[in-house]
Amino acid sequence: MPLHLHHELNTERVLSESFLSCSTELQLTERRLKEVFAIGSKGSGVLTSISNTAKQAASRQISMNFDEDDFQDDTKDHSEFIASLSYDFDSGKHSGTEYIPLIFCALRLKQIEGKDFCSGADLTKVINDYLVSEDNKKYPNNVSRALRSKKLQEQDWLQMRADMHPKNKMFGLSEEWQNFWDEVFIEKVSS
Repeated sequence: MPLHLHHELNTERVLSESFLSCSTELQLTERRLKEVFAIGSKGSGVLTSISNTAKQAASRQISMNFDEDDFQDDTKDHSEFIASLSYDFDSGKHSGTEYIPLIFCALRLKQIEGKDFCSGADLTKVINDYLVSEDNKKYPNNVSRALRSKKLQEQDWLQMRADMHPKNKMFGLSEEWQNFWDEVFIEKVSS
């Protein structure tokens, strides 16, 4: 290795020592430079080493296709399931509140999608997208208030978890939810 490069490397090492403790990128670069210089001083071809490294890096790259066809909405169409209930969500109530059937069914729809727990905002979206008419849309604050109410929290089909999100509680169906479905919807549970 030429003497002036060795001297510059040592100077750079002294100047950058304060940065090395907090910057791993600098550490990695310096270590790689040392490896390159070490290979060069042993008589091996530095260019061969660099081209091998470039080939290894290229083999670890991921190719991503961003065609519009690849971005499809993964939500399921729940209209057939909802029609099978024969339940009027716009006027239906259970135990004096419209939110028990709405939240119960919204949680079941999320479970069908493969999501066992979700937030009040997620439930509001399902309620508004699938269960109620345009004239009867629900606001997220009202759904969240209903989820916090004593009447809903006493429902044995509702499971609440505060350990899944730092700020919000997440809601799902208990393991025994099917035992209460007929009571609310007076229909058989479809699996």
